[in-house]
Amino acid sequence: MWGLGEVWRNDAVRRRLGCAVGDQTGVEGEEVYFQGGHMLWRPAAELIYVLFSMDQPDGWGALADSYQPGDQDTDSAFAVPTSASAGAVYDQPTGRFGKLWRENPRLRERLGWAVKETSERNARSALPFSGAVQDFQGGTLLWNGKTCFVLRTDDMSWTMY
Repeated sequence: MWGLGEVWRNDAVRRRLGCAVGDQTGVEGEEVYFQGGHMLWRPAAELIYVLFSMDQPDGWGALADSYQPGDQDTDSAFAVPTSASAGAVYDQPTGRFGKLWRENPRLRERLGWAVKETSERNARSALPFSGAVQDFQGGTLLWNGKTCFVLRTDDMSWTMY
């Protein structure tokens, strides 16, 4: 339906994803942009999608969201680099994204620091979104309200529309 249907009608997408294995549902998630990637939270599935290199094999993964209220939000052991005044503002990711990032050295190395949307000191690095998601035989379509991410499971590559 709607934007997901438009993307699925693309012949290359449809051939790779196959038939739907569930209904399209709304998703109220969050996302964080990093120096070297992107994380998207899919609450109902208790998953965090981690996107690295677009259109590359093993370019994404789905990891369990183990965050619980009361979990540590940040860790002072991770010193945030000083940002250039006109450049991007980097930060340690917080909440569920921060927990996953702090507990996985490989993720930290590949993703780098979270990128804030503004230079304001208290700006959030995690951004809420209202979108839609649908699972298919060969992957998932996830729309964050602006972009549709095509997550393919045959080679764990992804692209966006």
